[in-house]
Amino acid sequence: MTETLTDPTAVVKAFLDAFVAMDLAIAVSYISDDCEYTNIPMGTVRGPSGVREVLEPFAAPIRENEIIILRKSQSGPIVFMERLDRHRLVTDGASCRSTACSRPTTEVSPSGATTSTSAPRPRSTTQTHD
Repeated sequence: MTETLTDPTAVVKAFLDAFVAMDLAIAVSYISDDCEYTNIPMGTVRGPSGVREVLEPFAAPIRENEIIILRKSQSGPIVFMERLDRHRLVTDGASCRSTACSRPTTEVSPSGATTSTSAPRPRSTTQTHD
């Protein structure tokens, strides 16, 4: 982590900001070793290396990210953020945009590390070709 954060919402936001910047090393630094990350339909992985294994192939074709927080709520260490994820993808020389709306829930420990996150199937997804 580049800074020590203890506010759960700030930790989740810092993780998302690092992902938007395409810096997976910083993003996974906000993940605790015992974190359980579930991204349907990919299943559950554990720890920073497990999260990185899920995110690296997904992030590889992304050339530009935008994450818009639509709603957020926090109750103790539990953070809920409904968000709109927009990605510009480049595969086989073709460019397209992908948009998904998701509602993940994240738990953050008192030390500021993400200890669990669950990303249910996106509520809606669209793709357009440039």
